[in-house]
Amino acid sequence: MVQDGGPWPYRRCLPVYRGAGKGNDHSVRLQCIPSEVEPVLNSHPAVIQSAVVGKPVPGNEEVIAFVQLQSDAETTVDDLAEYLNPLLTSYKRPSQIIKLESLPATATGKILKSKLAASVRQAKQ
Repeated sequence: MVQDGGPWPYRRCLPVYRGAGKGNDHSVRLQCIPSEVEPVLNSHPAVIQSAVVGKPVPGNEEVIAFVQLQSDAETTVDDLAEYLNPLLTSYKRPSQIIKLESLPATATGKILKSKLAASVRQAKQ
């Protein structure tokens, strides 16, 4: 069993106090695991499937969500963000929701989050 504070994506949403190291930065990072966000996204009637990855930003990590919507859905990413507001605390809400025609997956259907995370890193550059 992995203890809290383990490597992403195994952390639970707990504060991580950063005080050791250069400059004694006492900032607090709040991180969460995708399995706490994805079921909420998937509960929206227009969402077929979703995947959540972390995007490193200075002193923190943002939640980025990728969604695949039903082909006839008129739902926008703004509609999804509004749907999530009352269901997730602020630090669990995705800072960005990206709509894709289909999520990259293996032949067995497992979503390739590494490809999604790589696309977020490339977009940053």
